[in-house]
Amino acid sequence: MMLFIDFWTRLTQANVMIGIVLAVIGVAMVLMSKRIVKVHKKLEEVPNDDHAVMVIRGFGIVLVLVAMFVMILY
Repeated sequence: MMLFIDFWTRLTQANVMIGIVLAVIGVAMVLMSKRIVKVHKKLEEVPNDDHAVMVIRGFGIVLVLVAMFVMILY
């Protein structure tokens, strides 16, 4: 019966707010991964195939996926 509620009610539910926060953190991790690694390793330029960049991007994508599950299923 979740189909018949309005947009604002759905948006203010706890699971949707948690999902939005997780998705924002995940997207930020994906977009900022090279900068995070550059600051951490104190390098001038970080290659795209650096292991740390790939791990941070992967974790960010997993966070976005978890956010979608939290928003939809709970």
